[in-house]
Amino acid sequence: MKTETGLYTFIKKYADLNFKRLYFALFLTIFSAVNALLFSYSLQSLVNGFLGKGMQAQAIIFPIALLLFDLVSGVISYYTLGDLAASAVMHIRQGLWSRYNYFSYLKLNEQSSGVLASRLVNDTNLISEVLSSSLPQLLTGTITIIGSFVMLLVLNFKLTLTLMVTIPILGFLIALISRKISKYFTETQQLTADANQLAISILQSDLVVKSYGAEEKVTELGNHVFRKIYRVVQKQLKLIAVLNPLINVIMMVSLLGIIGLGGLAVTQKSMTVGALVSYVMFTFQLIAPITSIAGQYTNIAKVTGVVKNLERLFSMPVEKATPSQRKIKQLEQVAIQEGSFRYPGGHSIYIPHLAIGQNELIRLKGKNGSGKSTILKILSGMYDLDEGDFYINGFNRKDVNIFTFRKHLAYVDQNSSLLPGSIRENLLLGFDNPNTVKDDEIWSALRKVKMDDFVLQLPEGLDSAVAENGDNFSGGQRQRIAIARALISDCDFYFFDEITSDLDTETKEIIVSLMRYLHQELGKTVVYIDHDNIRIAGERTLMVTID
Repeated sequence: MKTETGLYTFIKKYADLNFKRLYFALFLTIFSAVNALLFSYSLQSLVNGFLGKGMQAQAIIFPIALLLFDLVSGVISYYTLGDLAASAVMHIRQGLWSRYNYFSYLKLNEQSSGVLASRLVNDTNLISEVLSSSLPQLLTGTITIIGSFVMLLVLNFKLTLTLMVTIPILGFLIALISRKISKYFTETQQLTADANQLAISILQSDLVVKSYGAEEKVTELGNHVFRKIYRVVQKQLKLIAVLNPLINVIMMVSLLGIIGLGGLAVTQKSMTVGALVSYVMFTFQLIAPITSIAGQYTNIAKVTGVVKNLERLFSMPVEKATPSQRKIKQLEQVAIQEGSFRYPGGHSIYIPHLAIGQNELIRLKGKNGSGKSTILKILSGMYDLDEGDFYINGFNRKDVNIFTFRKHLAYVDQNSSLLPGSIRENLLLGFDNPNTVKDDEIWSALRKVKMDDFVLQLPEGLDSAVAENGDNFSGGQRQRIAIARALISDCDFYFFDEITSDLDTETKEIIVSLMRYLHQELGKTVVYIDHDNIRIAGERTLMVTID
């Protein structure tokens, strides 16, 4: 009951499910189950009629009508439940995906990307299976078992006592084994998510792997995880392998007893042949759903872990704006009023008073690990201070609409991330309506970063596809595209985080000239970090030291 309530609450909260359609589909499913019971009962008259007990038209018409009703209701309920399940999963995925994108930068980076992807795609599939299959089968199975048992009592009370011995045994075995299967499934689920994360990490680091000849080592890392998954699945299979044949043996023994005792009752004329046929049909209808219910109950039990994991992600805080927060129309100043930031690992950095205003050119300098990149992320609103205050245009960061603030700030780091899509889509990433940007503006930005000739030579120009992680471009080309994206956005402040590292001399010179152009000719504020001793006339150097 706890599992079903948790699933119901989760679906109601996040799936935007049309419960009227769901109840209608479930009603048709129940109607189909009742139809099946009536069909089995009607066989009594039909068989007796064939054996010369007096055939009547209704004895033939009634079973045929039941079959037709069952066909129509089955088609409608199957499609409706499938459609509802697909719609529910779509809404859950949309809601979860939206939350992923609105997690704070720090919170998102604390999560494993492989696990997040697995929760988004794999875990939600199980919810679809439960809604479209497990739940209706559990419902119809329960109704069929109860209805069949009642009809068995009506047809032959004494014969039914034989079945009453086997049902508790079946129920106990199913409950015991299903609990263990659910436990192993939860373990498999976590191991699968870990394997997903490992695969993503290694495949994205293939250059490092090959350059150090570590193919055998990373292959063994993956194989180790796959073996762990296999061992857990083996445990599940052993339980299922024991459960199913055991249930079949119990069913066959029960059926043999019923046929023997039923045949004796027919010879003694205390039961008709038609009643025995109906009785055997009801016996199958009673026992067959028990094994099905075991599987469906296991699926619903599995959802407990899924719902728990998804609920945790849905309950995590996200960045949001409120009507009372100030909207930034022009960025004039960012300032840290003496504060500190604590890393997830435990150590922290102290930041003295730091204010950056309009038309400034600032170089952050310091040793590796001194916190330069962290300060840039605080100044861009990606990280929050643990102590102290961060001000935007003189207002506390908590009182400012963070999304309007970031619209006026361009942040380019050394990773030069390019997203799936075309070159054009990547360049216009920050625009709500990309159609407002003319191609001339795009080409102008590409010319400034010396990428226009390269893009012109591509078969589809600006609409050329960007490969996964931008692998169809060199590191320098990715960096130039990222800077062109920042130029097109025409922000007030530009933050460059070690964007010249590991680049060739020509690309470095292009980037330095662009920073000079942004500050001296366009009057923009430029803050940059580098380890190449770049110097630009008019810059102010701020030393960052570990406290």
